[in-house]
Amino acid sequence: MPAALAPGPSPGPSLGPSPGPSPKRHAAGLDPSPSPKRVAAAPSVPYHEKQVKRWCGLHCLNALEQRAAFTRRQLKGFADQLFIACAAIDDDTASEGIRGRAGTVRAPASHAFGSASDGDVDVQVLIVALQSLDRTVAQLAAEPPPSPEETADVRGLLLHEDRGGDVGEHWWALRRLGDDWYDLDSLLDGGEVVARGADAFRALLETHLSSLSPSGERRSVYLVHGLVALPPPPPPPPP
Repeated sequence: MPAALAPGPSPGPSLGPSPGPSPKRHAAGLDPSPSPKRVAAAPSVPYHEKQVKRWCGLHCLNALEQRAAFTRRQLKGFADQLFIACAAIDDDTASEGIRGRAGTVRAPASHAFGSASDGDVDVQVLIVALQSLDRTVAQLAAEPPPSPEETADVRGLLLHEDRGGDVGEHWWALRRLGDDWYDLDSLLDGGEVVARGADAFRALLETHLSSLSPSGERRSVYLVHGLVALPPPPPPPPP
């Protein structure tokens, strides 16, 4: 494993990938008229992304920001920056890199901080990504619990758990919209309200903290400060 790094400020995110290919043309002999323009689906409210491969960390970040704030390319870029910084001070990490001219080291496609193929990334990558948007992240221990003053301005929780089986290591987010807290786990079909108001959130947070192990290996909880305050979603239309 690479030497532990204290994530610092990171350059702004790079440009995301270009839009996908245009819709296919009509099959010959069916409809000679031009294909209608495809209308993009309206984003879910609250914003929620379904799980793709092992990109739960990416889905978690975008759920916290309530928009498509990061792309796969950007997340891999943050992971590569951490790898190169670690390689500069750790020979074992450097030996895993790709050697260039003048002894420079480039990050391989997959390494301890992240994988380009399936999206599995280290927590330091998530922290650096959030720092690039001026967010701050604080890991919590089971004891003592944070005071109400410490959580008064918190609008997001970053959660990690080893769920075993086919899921394995998993990241998900809780996000405050108005006074309600939503579970935006990418394994769900959509956001679900899990707490209404400050007292219910405190009870929910204590439940998560009570399940922490002393070593923090199977579950971890992080407060995310600096997220934009957003109103609650509008009520669903009447049937």
